[in-house]
Amino acid sequence: MNIKLFGLFTLMFFSQNSFGQLEYSKIEYPGCPDNAFCTKETGVTRQAWRDDLLKLKNDQQENYKILKKYQGEIGILISLWATEDARILPNISLWDSQCAQHKRGAQSFYIGDFFMKSLTDKELSTHSSLFVTRAYRSLFDGKVIAQKVPREDNIPYYISNKGFHYLKSDEGPFYGLIISREGDLTLLAVDDFMKQKNAQTISPISDAICTVEQINLLKKESPYPDFYKSYICKNIWNIDSKKYENVIFGRGCE
Repeated sequence: MNIKLFGLFTLMFFSQNSFGQLEYSKIEYPGCPDNAFCTKETGVTRQAWRDDLLKLKNDQQENYKILKKYQGEIGILISLWATEDARILPNISLWDSQCAQHKRGAQSFYIGDFFMKSLTDKELSTHSSLFVTRAYRSLFDGKVIAQKVPREDNIPYYISNKGFHYLKSDEGPFYGLIISREGDLTLLAVDDFMKQKNAQTISPISDAICTVEQINLLKKESPYPDFYKSYICKNIWNIDSKKYENVIFGRGCE
């Protein structure tokens, strides 16, 4: 069976599978992550993404072109959760979740990577098959607010008025990522991220005690109450308020 026919058979199998269990194509397309459901087109996009990340150096003009390309056109790669219906989305990669509580037949949740232009409520409302992880920030005045975060490696280096600041990697190339409280995404060259980080006095992250309100919100706004097997809270420094914020993060299987 040639590759085109096998790919067609695979897509038909996905659409007709009555067990709600996503099966993976045996074709390893270039650019696709290992052991993932990932189309040939997704592999091309992911490889171009990695290649472009390597170009984010000291050439500000070139950096601007790359940042505009992803922030305005393609989107930035975000790790999230997805239902099986997400398989029809362009440029998505999916894996089985190792969490027993996520295996619910046709209502199962999978691990996903998807290129998102933003994580705003408006943008997410167009993707009902995706679930973006929320953390809950307990501010120094006692108010608790939601913050969208990546599924994987979701504890930021620090917080500012701009949002959560991350140093991320996709199979090698590193890059900076800022996620605002509203869900706007900002992509940074790794050198720019490190300059901003090193220019700040950042107190170290430490363990914190989760509040009842944080725990209840985490459970309430998840797909179902036992979606997360456990949770952790961390004190994370806000460079603008010069205060720690207590933030809760859900953990799928830990």
